[in-house]
Amino acid sequence: KEGPGDVGSKDGGDEQINRKGHERSSNSSSEYCDGSSLSSVRFVERFSMKEICRVMVGPSPMYLAMDNQRKHLLTMRAREKEDDTDELLLLRWSNNSLQIISSISCGGKGPCHVEFSRCNRFAFVVNYESGHITTVEYNNLEGSFESIVSSFRKGPTGYTKEGRQDGSHPHQIKVAIHDPSIIFVPDLGTNVINVFRFNSDTGSLTFLSECKIRYGAGPRHICCHPTLLVVYVVHELDNACSVCFISKDNSLSVVQEIDCVPMNYDKDPPFDFYTASSHASEIDISPSGKQLLITNRGHDSIALFDTDLKTGKLTPSPSQPYIFLREFGRLPWHATFINENSIIATLQFDESLKTGGSVVLLSRIEGLDAEKDSCKPFEPVATIPFKKAMCCIPIQ
Repeated sequence: KEGPGDVGSKDGGDEQINRKGHERSSNSSSEYCDGSSLSSVRFVERFSMKEICRVMVGPSPMYLAMDNQRKHLLTMRAREKEDDTDELLLLRWSNNSLQIISSISCGGKGPCHVEFSRCNRFAFVVNYESGHITTVEYNNLEGSFESIVSSFRKGPTGYTKEGRQDGSHPHQIKVAIHDPSIIFVPDLGTNVINVFRFNSDTGSLTFLSECKIRYGAGPRHICCHPTLLVVYVVHELDNACSVCFISKDNSLSVVQEIDCVPMNYDKDPPFDFYTASSHASEIDISPSGKQLLITNRGHDSIALFDTDLKTGKLTPSPSQPYIFLREFGRLPWHATFINENSIIATLQFDESLKTGGSVVLLSRIEGLDAEKDSCKPFEPVATIPFKKAMCCIPIQ
């Protein structure tokens, strides 16, 4: 397990690169996680980054979520032994410090994604290995989990154990922007997006419909356009993105499919268990809805797409279709827009694919082109070495 001394420079985690001449200051923080710990990093003047605190949580805190009051975070802790229980963790963020304040069973095996309800009474976790979708009630005032409200599976009853699409493997749970009672769950194993109705009084989830994604796609994550009735689904297995319209009954229909790595990209897979040269991972959209990103593990890039603000459909960004990250590490697991002009990304390994890793801050120094209303390219402006970095979210 990594400790504070493993990160950054000798004085406790200052940035490794800092492009001079970027005068805009920042007072925001982000949270990121690795194979055993969570760490908070602050962006200070000149786009530098410095770690300000760390808490050890245990194995595989793969994903993070923050409540809309900006005081609690969710993550998970994987079991260390077969007889142990995977746990959902609640942490308090206060005065630049993190503290684990409550834990509860994930209601299944292999937790991979967490989310808060918009009403601040319930937390969700999806379990990739066993297929369980779990809802947990928590006390927002006291900062404690109450009980598991429900834990169920949606899909085939068993597993063939042949490849990654051998049964139900939900990979994310997402609260819709247009209606907080609508929940989307991409299932990588069954090639569908399941749509549920969430009851904010009881915490129950009621199945509404499913949207079939093309054969072999492996839908991993989903994001919602901030103003249009459109969602975007990244395919992990065939490296593409589906654009889906949301109907009046909240069902989804695919209206576009677009690749997120070049058609002619054909390199050796980074690992034996990879079935392709690259596997897409994260998807996010900018606050304005003008640009969408997808991270590519293997191609080691962030693909950028411009969105049509009337239809939501995608085209590769003409000014910068890819941000290449190989100089900072391998396998960009996660990336998110901090604001319209900044992205933060995590790279899990260095070139060895066994150790290393980093968190990279990218900035569009000149912002948007006001005359053309187009997006200027991003540049790397700061990075912190961080072992097996998996996920990073802005917290203030």
